[in-house]
Amino acid sequence: MSFPLLTATAALPAIGAIATAAVPAARRTAAKWLALLFSLGTLVLAAVVFLRFEPGGDRYQLTESRAWIADFGVRYELGVDGIGVAL
Repeated sequence: MSFPLLTATAALPAIGAIATAAVPAARRTAAKWLALLFSLGTLVLAAVVFLRFEPGGDRYQLTESRAWIADFGVRYELGVDGIGVAL
């Protein structure tokens, strides 16, 4: 099982927003640094996605697939194509 790169790239900004919002208003500078840290982490993950993408393929790449609600056959699936990797 490999690292869920696309999930981490999508989830890190949301986690950063929640963490930054939890910082008290009196610690405004700390909140700015925390937001910058999460932004840079997201940038690094996005760069890794971009560098791992191989153009020219006709299928989704860097795919992730996990059973979510197995009793109902619901799965969590994520992948990226040429347009998605540019976004």
